[in-house]
Amino acid sequence: MKKILTVISSLFIILCYGVFLLVSVSQGSDLSTVLIGVGAIALALIPIIFIDRMWTWLKWIFCIGMCFYVISFIGFSVNIFSGFDEEIPTDENLLIMVYGCRTYEKPSKLLRERLDAALVLLNDYPDSICVVTGGQGNNEPITEAESMRRYLVEMGIDNSRIYPEPKATSTVENIDYTRKLVEENGLQDYKVVGVSTDFHLRRIRILCDTAGFETLLIPAKSSNPVMLLSNLVREYMSYVKMFLLHV
Repeated sequence: MKKILTVISSLFIILCYGVFLLVSVSQGSDLSTVLIGVGAIALALIPIIFIDRMWTWLKWIFCIGMCFYVISFIGFSVNIFSGFDEEIPTDENLLIMVYGCRTYEKPSKLLRERLDAALVLLNDYPDSICVVTGGQGNNEPITEAESMRRYLVEMGIDNSRIYPEPKATSTVENIDYTRKLVEENGLQDYKVVGVSTDFHLRRIRILCDTAGFETLLIPAKSSNPVMLLSNLVREYMSYVKMFLLHV
């Protein structure tokens, strides 16, 4: 039974990180991201290849470790999608805050899904304004904020309603720099409504509450199952980093 559980768990991890690795390589991610995927797959292969030659105590370590990862990953994946049916107020001025992600000058599919969700709000609330937040990664030709601004303008949103925030390189910085932008532009009377992909909102809520940044959250639905699995792996690692390093 111990061997069966270990092998099944190892194969699950290989599947998850195999998808993560393929997506990362196809997107031109940095070397450290690729090495994480390679390292996780190599670690998961060890018990499959060498389990019959391992000491008993080492077999138990791999069994417990692999099973813990699978159970925690599945529980995590279920939990982060719950609890975001927040109601948008109709009697307040709204500031729609769109969290950036990968752009190829034109927004990636994931980023377009976020922008399209924001467009619904911007069209439904014509007096609302929008903050697009995201800097420029090493593999991005322009800032995510500029890419988002161009997309929204192409879709009919007046440029005067859009406030780009072009420096943030993480979710923590999205929140910190947007709060500074709000203060510098005297926008404190606006109710902030954050828009991001559904799997991202739970972490945004934790970080906003920690920073004392009051916001409602609206999900953009994930539509690509392969990308969703890759992003769940990335998000799981982000939670580990957040709780271990408090960032």
